[in-house]
Amino acid sequence: MSAITYTAKRNLVPSGFDVTATDLSIASVDNSINSVTTDLLGLLASDYILLTGSAVDDGWHEVYVDSTATKIELLSSLTDEAAGSVINIVGYKHGLSVSYSLETGAQALNPSYPADTKAPSSLSGVTETLLFAEHEDWDVTTSIITEAEYPYWREFFSSVRAGESFAFDPYGTIAAPDEVKTCRLVGDYTVQRQGSSRRYRFSFKVRVK
Repeated sequence: MSAITYTAKRNLVPSGFDVTATDLSIASVDNSINSVTTDLLGLLASDYILLTGSAVDDGWHEVYVDSTATKIELLSSLTDEAAGSVINIVGYKHGLSVSYSLETGAQALNPSYPADTKAPSSLSGVTETLLFAEHEDWDVTTSIITEAEYPYWREFFSSVRAGESFAFDPYGTIAAPDEVKTCRLVGDYTVQRQGSSRRYRFSFKVRVK
């Protein structure tokens, strides 16, 4: 197995929950969003919501327990607010700037050690090779990724493709780490669909920082 731990920043996986209403009030006593008629079912404990349109509680919040038809309880500390504002709640499986992990049994896992060199030649024809840096790279092809897992891998790649650091453990798992390396993504990743099914493999390269 190989393990990756990253901070979710882009292309976060939606849960499918999306509500806009004016009958939503906010209660500080139990840090909840409450409705009169709007159906709030559909959020699970540990989901996240992006709340907009409130007076002071806009932002990302983690769901405390599964929502009911009339209540969403959150782990955040909220401020009392009467109904009337146009409030929008969008649900996500992951939260912005929260750390998450993925595991895969790699189909290919190949280290390499490229070097940054320059070899100028003098007028007499003598060539001197200058070494600027040595690197440790890993070329990875994942095991089969199912359709359900696919969005989380897309989230990972989107979250690190601007050079953000993440943890990569070539031969470990989240529960049993082996040698965790701080890495960045090198270049673009590719996706190979497996036959006619909605099953995939991702191929990518990481560089140890």
